[in-house]
Amino acid sequence: MSECQVTNAPVETVEKTRTLCDYCRKIPFKEIQQNPKQKLNTKIGTYEELKQTLCCPFCYLIFESICTLARQYALSRRIEYKGPDPFIEEHSFSHKIMVSWQRYYFDNSITADELRFVSGECPRLGCVVSPIRDEVDAIMSLLQHCDAAHDCSKPTPYDKRPRTRAIDVRRMCVTSIAAHDRYLALSYVWGGVPVARLLQDNKEKLMLPYGLEEYAQGLPKTIQDAIRLARQMKVNYLWVDALCLVQDDPEDLNVGIIAMSAIYKNAYLTIIAADGHDANAGLPGVSLRGTEQLVVEVVPGVQLVSVSKANELIDEIHYSHRAWTFQEYHFSQRKLIFLNGIMYYQCMESFWGEDRNEQPIYPEFQTFASDLIKPDRRVDQYTDILNRYTTRQATYQYDVVNAMVSVYHKVLEEFDGGHLFCVPIAAFDWFLCFSCDDNILPYVERREMLPSWAWSGWRGKFWWRGSCIGDKAIVEWATKSTWIIWHAHDSAGNMSVIWTGSQKYKSESSKRRILTERIANSSRFSADTLPFGPSRQIPHGLQYNANLLQFWTLSASFDLRFDQKGQDYLDNLGISTWKARTEVYDEANRYCGMILVDEKSLACDHDAAELIVISEGCWTMYCDYGGFYSPKEIDFSERGENAQWYNVLYIVEKSGIAERRGFGQIYMEAITISPDCPWTWKEIILG
Repeated sequence: MSECQVTNAPVETVEKTRTLCDYCRKIPFKEIQQNPKQKLNTKIGTYEELKQTLCCPFCYLIFESICTLARQYALSRRIEYKGPDPFIEEHSFSHKIMVSWQRYYFDNSITADELRFVSGECPRLGCVVSPIRDEVDAIMSLLQHCDAAHDCSKPTPYDKRPRTRAIDVRRMCVTSIAAHDRYLALSYVWGGVPVARLLQDNKEKLMLPYGLEEYAQGLPKTIQDAIRLARQMKVNYLWVDALCLVQDDPEDLNVGIIAMSAIYKNAYLTIIAADGHDANAGLPGVSLRGTEQLVVEVVPGVQLVSVSKANELIDEIHYSHRAWTFQEYHFSQRKLIFLNGIMYYQCMESFWGEDRNEQPIYPEFQTFASDLIKPDRRVDQYTDILNRYTTRQATYQYDVVNAMVSVYHKVLEEFDGGHLFCVPIAAFDWFLCFSCDDNILPYVERREMLPSWAWSGWRGKFWWRGSCIGDKAIVEWATKSTWIIWHAHDSAGNMSVIWTGSQKYKSESSKRRILTERIANSSRFSADTLPFGPSRQIPHGLQYNANLLQFWTLSASFDLRFDQKGQDYLDNLGISTWKARTEVYDEANRYCGMILVDEKSLACDHDAAELIVISEGCWTMYCDYGGFYSPKEIDFSERGENAQWYNVLYIVEKSGIAERRGFGQIYMEAITISPDCPWTWKEIILG
């Protein structure tokens, strides 16, 4: 082994023979270890200088922290990791690196990792984890403290809990459990690993005592470790989706999917298997583990350990990119998280990690469960949740909907009408007004088996913005500013009106219901009576009939002009995460509005593009909306800053079925029905 190599069995340690560089030799490590109240701010050289002194143990720690940050940055932007150099160059980190002592740890001016002492007088030390470490006593102590001191351990009343099954880890079988039975829940990624499943054919056998024994050796490692951990904790039951829901029984699955939020919320503890890409990753620490923990002896007798920000790590891993794990993670009140070879515990009020020697502190991992439910802001909260969810992936496209159903029921249970593809019917028109608004993923991708009009039909980052803040305002907007009578097709080819004429909204603060109506009113466009009822037939042999909406509204053709000069300008600046906008012009070359196209392939000029009006705008989509860039400004002087807008969809029709290709706004004054106007009242079938 060369002098500057690092061992990895299981802890990486720089050779003790190496000495500090001239910069780091000035840092009084021993003095700070014994007196952590003193202050330190010093510079240790530039990044390029740091690379030349990697045999200095402290410089090596800083360099590895930079590598970790660069890796996370590449993952978050879905680009290949090519070492730290491109990251440093992009962020212009040419200055000398500042190192500070922050009462409990060393930090630096580039990364967020904490470099902690392994021993000494500091109240927050780091810990060196071992390949197998028995933390069951510590976990049980944390749970008992939570039971006694925190509200997060208070479950749903027994009479409101859903009935469910669980694995009996003592008798190794699947069994029905009572509402008061204590159980653990497992959240993990299936991946491509064969997983033993509860099926109609084997259900009777698996529910017999020891019925799981013959499957035990074939169970994925993560499930085996979870069973072992439940036994160590003396908790008799373990909930695992594959073995507790009948996987080939649609009715059983549907009941389980709706109850998912309650299943994870009421678990005594949820095991989060966040490491690896599949169900064979195991639970590091329950079984043998290897860890990339960095421990360095900077001077004789003084060790530093790198402690990562766990909340930042979890955002970038494979587990956090999967659809099903979203609700499992966020609805769990108490979690035991296996991440990057380290075990973490978090409830709604405290956090503990086995790589830290300290008393439990405030929660580090972000979760929306603590915010549920904000009175009179349910729609707002649902859109906030979707903003965190819509980039996630599923093996089967429709699972993007299934994995959100329980969240929908939890957040919007007070609203009547149900949902279509997790688009709430009570605020249906509002939820059609989504657009891509993200500086990391500026365009989105189609999920082909799902409808283009729904957020679930796309993968990307979406926003629903406007001045309608609060549920009451959104429902009132839907009453006064919409007119379309939406008809939906089911899988059997039947069609029905999705808005039944009266929608109800229950105000949490006043405990009363607000009634609103959908009025088929076309007088805003024409003095003539216009049709609203369906008349067109669906083409024969069309797949996914249940995706279709059928309705009447205004349609017209406009020229869409992509601002290529603006895009070239961005390209020359090396800004790949913004996009130029697409402007709308009529036949007289008058500016009429703006479209936010959904896919990158649409970022070009389009002649005679079809736009359809879906509602009145309750906010203005300004020039800089969504990171869309243009070097020129639109002159609003003729119309004024308070000009009124209509929300429009850019659609493309093929074989009689239209698909959404973008969302935007045009001026109201551009829309009238007259012989010399391009607008027509048209029946649309949107898939």
